[in-house]
Amino acid sequence: MDDRMSLPMASARRQPSFKKRLENLFGTDWKVGYLFVLPMVLIMALLIFWPFVSAIFISTTSLNYLTGETVNVGMRNYGCGPVAIFCRPCRTPSNSRSGR
Repeated sequence: MDDRMSLPMASARRQPSFKKRLENLFGTDWKVGYLFVLPMVLIMALLIFWPFVSAIFISTTSLNYLTGETVNVGMRNYGCGPVAIFCRPCRTPSNSRSGR
């Protein structure tokens, strides 16, 4: 049984910890960088996403120009109900002609 060929054991190197790998990748002061980048990311997110939220809100309301009152009408601005916009086919001059 001792005649078997034995393979030398490779020395087991410890993997560096997650913190050490981040430090090697980003540098020693990578945590401070978040303090500088975070305000810019928040401002950019607000500047990009606020118009979408505002457009959705405006598209689901109706404005009375005499009184200035807004009334929430929901999906009625898009047809009879929430599914009606998807059920009706689009009518354009190119596909509404008869004979083609």
